[in-house]
Amino acid sequence: DYLTTTESEEILEEITLDPECVLPGTKIETKRGEINIEDTKEDDLIRVYNFKTKEFGWSSIDAITTATVKGWSELVTEKGYTLKCSNSHLMYNPDYPNSAIAVDELGEGGELYVVNKANGKIESDKVVSIELHDEEVEVWNYELDITHNYLSNCILSHNRTTKEDIVTDPLTNEVCY
Repeated sequence: DYLTTTESEEILEEITLDPECVLPGTKIETKRGEINIEDTKEDDLIRVYNFKTKEFGWSSIDAITTATVKGWSELVTEKGYTLKCSNSHLMYNPDYPNSAIAVDELGEGGELYVVNKANGKIESDKVVSIELHDEEVEVWNYELDITHNYLSNCILSHNRTTKEDIVTDPLTNEVCY
């Protein structure tokens, strides 16, 4: 099944405008070391993962974005990783449509990718709990130069995407990354 042009445009609006972000205190791996997201700078290089080459690399930051959102989630995985993020934050997974799924759609038992701290390799992990919070919080995210993911508390997150980054296959109208 392929998306119609209208469905593709709706996805673009959702991906582009939703504040899919993480809370301050989230650890981001940079060339300077592991630091809180709110301490990153636009000249930092962020560690990313390329599923095509199956290698880690570094991406420059095109922009650091912040927003205030009402409602956020704290997810915990089987392997003990945790992440505090907006409910609309996208988790990067090449097996999901458009390589991403929002936390509020992922649910318990949902699959995501983490970096094993012991061996440094990317592995599949499952969400065992998602605790919802109702208060307003500030959230942070990136527009990156070379890929659409970054590591947040060792969990592979999908970064903010702009319309210029998204390509639609003219024959199928599928959104491609």
